[in-house]
Amino acid sequence: MADAKRILGWLQETVVTEQLSMHCETVRPCPVCHRRRHLKDRNRRRRLDIVLGKVTVEAPRFDGCRRCRQRRIVSPLSDLLPDRVTPELRHLQVKLAAQYSYRRAAQHSARVSAQDRRPQPNPRGGANETIERG
Repeated sequence: MADAKRILGWLQETVVTEQLSMHCETVRPCPVCHRRRHLKDRNRRRRLDIVLGKVTVEAPRFDGCRRCRQRRIVSPLSDLLPDRVTPELRHLQVKLAAQYSYRRAAQHSARVSAQDRRPQPNPRGGANETIERG
């Protein structure tokens, strides 16, 4: 089961990365003159929540068109996913929230996700802990 989650996570990461890359190239041309806009940030990355964990993707921004003298900087990824969550994950969250209590929905989400759920180190020292009340 762990291998299947890892493979599905890798597959979803690959698909999401490719889809976002194609979307960025689609919106890169100027809408007025259709010339290709210059890349503003080459190494800009964003972390997205997907159904099977998290994925880090490139998030380029494009300068305004120099020919048309548009000054607006375009960020296709921020325009498409402002909350940094894929629509599939948002749909799953809403569906679980409508059917279950918060605790049951969180447990179900943790089972489905391929993320490693170990406590992450706290930058202030110590470990983050969740206190469960019964």
